[in-house]
Amino acid sequence: MAAELEKQGLNKRVWFLCPTVALAQQQHKVISSQLPAFQSRLLSGNDGVDKWKSQSLWDTALLNISIVVCTHRVLLDALIHGFVQMASIALLVFDEAHHCQVRHPGNDILQRFYHPAKLEGGGDIPHILGLTASPIMNAKGGGLQTIEQNLDSVSRTPKLNRDELLRYVHLPQMVPIVYNDSPFPQHAACIAARDLYEYLKNNSKDDPYVIALQSDGHEVNPKKLKKALSGKTFCQEQSKKLSIMALDVHVELGPWASAHYLYSCISKFEKGRVDTILTADDVGRKEYQYLTQCFDRFIPAHDISETPKAEALSHKVNLLVDSLAGEINDHFAAIVFVRTRASVWLLRHLLENDPRTSHLLRIGTFVGTSSHQNRTENISGLVDVEGQDDALEGLRTGKKNLIISTSVCEEGLDISACNLVVCFERPPNLKSFIQRRGRARRTDSRYLIMLAEHETVLLENWKTLEQQMKEMYMDELRQVEELERLESGEQGYREFFIPSTGAKLFLDDSTRHLFHFCNTLPSNGYIAAEPIFTFREHQDNGLISCHVLLPSSVDASVRQFNSASAWKTERLARSDAAFEAYVHLYKAGLVNDNLMPIDVVDKDIQKVLAELQKRPNVVTVDGQLDPWRLIATKWLTGSTVYSHSATVALSDGSSIAMQLICSVQLCLVPGLRLYIDKGTTAELTIQNTTGDGLIMLEGAAKVTHTILNAGLWNRMDGLRNSFPVLCIPNEALQDCQGWQTRVSGTVKAAEMLAQESLSKTGLIRDSNFSNSAFVYHSVEEVYDEGGDDLAATALKLKVKKFPKRRNFLQRIDAAPDSQGSGMSSHDLSSCSVELLPVQYAWFSIFFPSILAHLGHFLVAKQLCESLLLSVELSNVALVQSAITAPAAGTASDYQKLEFLGDSLLKFQCSLTLISTHRRWHEGILSRAKDHIVSNGNLSATAHVLGLAKFILTKSLTWHGWRMPYNEDILELTEPEDRELSTKVLADVVEALLGAAYLDGGEEKLLRCLRTLLPRSEWPSTADCYQALSQAAVSLEDNALPEQYKPLETLIGYDFRNKGLLIEAITHASYQSTSKLGSYQRLEYLGDAILDNIVTKTIYAHNPDMPVPKMHLLRSTSVNGNLLAFLAMSRTVAVDFAEIVPPSADSEPTIFPSKKHLSLSMFLRAAPISQLTLALQQTYKRHEASRDTIDRQLHHGDRYPWTELAALNAEKVVSDLVESTLGAVVIDSGGDMVACERWLENLGVLPWLRQAMDRDVSLLHPKEGLGIVANTMSVVYKTTPFKEQVIDQTESEVSELRYRTIVSVGDREICAATGVSRMDAETRAADQALDVLRAEGKDTAAQMDTVSRDDGADENDEDDTIDDEFQDAHSDMSM
Repeated sequence: MAAELEKQGLNKRVWFLCPTVALAQQQHKVISSQLPAFQSRLLSGNDGVDKWKSQSLWDTALLNISIVVCTHRVLLDALIHGFVQMASIALLVFDEAHHCQVRHPGNDILQRFYHPAKLEGGGDIPHILGLTASPIMNAKGGGLQTIEQNLDSVSRTPKLNRDELLRYVHLPQMVPIVYNDSPFPQHAACIAARDLYEYLKNNSKDDPYVIALQSDGHEVNPKKLKKALSGKTFCQEQSKKLSIMALDVHVELGPWASAHYLYSCISKFEKGRVDTILTADDVGRKEYQYLTQCFDRFIPAHDISETPKAEALSHKVNLLVDSLAGEINDHFAAIVFVRTRASVWLLRHLLENDPRTSHLLRIGTFVGTSSHQNRTENISGLVDVEGQDDALEGLRTGKKNLIISTSVCEEGLDISACNLVVCFERPPNLKSFIQRRGRARRTDSRYLIMLAEHETVLLENWKTLEQQMKEMYMDELRQVEELERLESGEQGYREFFIPSTGAKLFLDDSTRHLFHFCNTLPSNGYIAAEPIFTFREHQDNGLISCHVLLPSSVDASVRQFNSASAWKTERLARSDAAFEAYVHLYKAGLVNDNLMPIDVVDKDIQKVLAELQKRPNVVTVDGQLDPWRLIATKWLTGSTVYSHSATVALSDGSSIAMQLICSVQLCLVPGLRLYIDKGTTAELTIQNTTGDGLIMLEGAAKVTHTILNAGLWNRMDGLRNSFPVLCIPNEALQDCQGWQTRVSGTVKAAEMLAQESLSKTGLIRDSNFSNSAFVYHSVEEVYDEGGDDLAATALKLKVKKFPKRRNFLQRIDAAPDSQGSGMSSHDLSSCSVELLPVQYAWFSIFFPSILAHLGHFLVAKQLCESLLLSVELSNVALVQSAITAPAAGTASDYQKLEFLGDSLLKFQCSLTLISTHRRWHEGILSRAKDHIVSNGNLSATAHVLGLAKFILTKSLTWHGWRMPYNEDILELTEPEDRELSTKVLADVVEALLGAAYLDGGEEKLLRCLRTLLPRSEWPSTADCYQALSQAAVSLEDNALPEQYKPLETLIGYDFRNKGLLIEAITHASYQSTSKLGSYQRLEYLGDAILDNIVTKTIYAHNPDMPVPKMHLLRSTSVNGNLLAFLAMSRTVAVDFAEIVPPSADSEPTIFPSKKHLSLSMFLRAAPISQLTLALQQTYKRHEASRDTIDRQLHHGDRYPWTELAALNAEKVVSDLVESTLGAVVIDSGGDMVACERWLENLGVLPWLRQAMDRDVSLLHPKEGLGIVANTMSVVYKTTPFKEQVIDQTESEVSELRYRTIVSVGDREICAATGVSRMDAETRAADQALDVLRAEGKDTAAQMDTVSRDDGADENDEDDTIDDEFQDAHSDMSM
């Protein structure tokens, strides 16, 4: 149906025709759930279709309807009255097509409308599909040919797979049960019912209806009056039906049943009389009153036992009860077929109360539904049709074990296989016999037919029929044996040889190889990835050919093949087709030279990987490169020196202007922020590099010694001054010696105070504090508190302690006072002042940090000029950050660049692989991508390239630090090898990619990839998108089926190639010979697109954002449950029509409405009940939690991890988000703006921006609990269990649930249950956090500390936040 509608569009419809309303209801339920993108409508008498008397009414009701499900009569009447034209029908589906004979409405449709239209030569006639398991209606023969002619079709049966079918079809044992039908004396109530009818018939003149016809004021209608006097009145007809049915019940079930039936009918009638009187007209009220009076007179109310005695039941019923009681076991499931609705109700009541069966049976009833809304009130009807659908569902789930039904359950309805079927009356024809027997499909099932003793001839007929069928079964079994003989006798030989390895493919092994290949394909969780074999028998010679269709995840060019030859048996035909398929898979590169599915791991690096795997966390690498050896060599060889202007801007607005002199150029040195205390920083900038041979180096060296000695005197070697970098104040450039003379020595503080020069000089020393230095602040006068003299008695210096810290590269969180820089007062007399201005003292203690910064820069510069030379990086500062590990202890390290580079690598790798390997399915692509971006591969690559020596891990530690001198530097041995975690090696590779991208966009990113990962191809993104666009399959005429056009509105993008959109919504289970594939490859690409857009958005938002928060933002934004929630929340409205059924005195009302469809409702998938159920449950949970999650996302102070885990969305929903992203990016030629627009419409980017701006807790409860637990262990003990729940049909069913007990340390905190393991564990963690908060644990503060901490342990194996929480439930990872 879907294929037909995709071809025809909305201008034509599919009409699905059923023989009964009950079957139509069931089929509509299935169709609407399996094809939600195609709007369907059920039409029945309940909708008042018999009163739809205008074309506009029909047009409104069928607006945008693609599939109409109804009985044959509904369509026939619509065709007769011209409301529906045969040309408007794309496909006619006849369910239970064997009915299309003689004067059946289905056959009338064909004979009156279809065949005439075909004879007129009009090509615009519908296709026809007939479905039946019983093409023969009776024993006369010829029925199949008649049906073929009527349906203008050819029958197709599973003849070629009959061997497997016959082996697994379980035929029931037919058991006749003969009962004694001797008559019982009639119960008094039954006789009274007959007497009542005779009385009413003989006293027609007293009938209210007759009186009304003859009353004054009415014009007498002779025909109506004559008809009424002959017994055609409500009162007489109801009493007649009641009497006849009571007699029938008496004969079939016995006197107790007839009495119980009568009293129950009258009781029900009188209970409903009040409502009837209020709604009926005057005549109707009088009729009900008259009939009630007659009942009271002839059949007065009488109590009757609910539990009948066996002697009060017919022999037939007793045999039934005994038979059922004897058949019941733990797996009992049965259907009892009866003729009338009354028998259905009575047998249920009887079996539920009879002591032989009351405790054993769980009974449901099914009698179908009326095809008319306004069915005439029938006093003889007892069965309540409400809830009968639950009876069938109950039989399936085990809630019921017996269904009592009329013939409506014979055909069509989806009923679970039974192990017992009982015909309470003999089947009326061969069709009923076969169809009822077909309900007993379980192993060792039984088919009981109840026959009266006088029906001996019929019994013999049934035995003869059974014998004929047994002979037919034996013939079929002999056919199976013949097939087995042929298969064992027929031999075939084919061979395919691979010279490079000597591998061989043989015909007998080909099927096994093909199944193994399919088992390596990505599984969708609902259908096995297996080849589908179909067979064709050649009419001329009886030989068999085979066609094999591989799963849709395989590229269309190698998805289907035919056997090269025709064979006598299916086995060899199958092997031949499998042989052809496997040879072509090899030629397509999907099978390697060993005839195994391809392995995508780079063989050239496997040895390195194997070595790394011996020590999975660390690897021995070169020591950190020492850049000062080259500088020291140049100093001592007298080469050119270079002068650089350096400025240190202090936070008080002052600055220190210096010249830095070095033997190499320090151009492009990035600025350096020096962290003095929590609230105080200084900024170093270096610029204006010039070669200057005129500088007096000896004087400059002495000046440098003077300055550095001010703060580093205890870390210097006497008067040695061969420093690798010299520093000279600008004011000393012209006269180094004179400047040095002026700033050397100390002066008494009192003397400086007299000269009013204290504030312009250097550090202050107090003889009472020999190891401390101070910075002048002010002078304060001290007074004698006890004296009368107002003159000051002493002067004190108020000073601030000069810092002892010498590493100013790291941020500090402590307050200034805690760093030892508070104010203090000192006696003026004990203080002296150094003549060197204090700003140079500051510069001296900054020098170790500046030297370390310059060293890091020089390493980065050397990397740019060697290994990365071809990349042509201009921003060395980015490279410096990219190679600086967190262990180096600088304020800027590789973590943010690695965050960006990780996403860039994943995106570029995914794009490259999918564009250069068109035939690779998603499984191979994912394995290849995972290998390339893995820490193992990246670290191995870095190791092979020698990148490790450039990685900066040494931190500046004041303990043990000594001033470096050129001679000492050259005497040092080469750096010793060190151990680095493989993660650090991999992180640096990704950080360098991030740096290259920021330095020069895609061009430099690709250069860097080609340099660092040379074993992979790295074409430009433009070339990739062009290749993908050219390879994309287009629809015929590039026409998007009408049903899918709302998708473009939903996404906010008009596709140029509509085939990409169709492929993006096609599930892997959807088998088709079309060249279109499933969405898996697009989803693979879309995953990388999503990650890339989110990562860039986060990176660009705030440069100072802590790295852990960046990871949390990314993992929460791409979380599968969030994507699914947003996808289900965003819908597109399509026109629809609501039908208000008519009442007794009103016409039906049809009014325009809207139907809202979300992305996953457009899914093209095979009709898999598990997938349909999973999606329905997902929608149900979404509807229940939508407001809560939406409120938490937009207004809450925490990310709704727990609520999203409880959503437990089916993965296909989030897959579709990513697959449509992949389709958009290919169709647009790489237009990221178009992709961002889809994510904007979906709500991903709006939420992300909001989360970046608001103070929202993003930590997963499990992560938060681990933080709060600190050093205590956290243990989750999760066990699955079955829980009884009420499903959508209000039936009690058993569903899988999980229970988690969480313990912290030795203490069990709490327990929680959920619909998945992740749901249960997330709930438990969340509740445990609540418990600990209530106990006063400061979880918020601890978790906030984590979110602000931008440090990381270099030995961490992975980005744990991304890896563990990127998808909150493991089956929904991106």
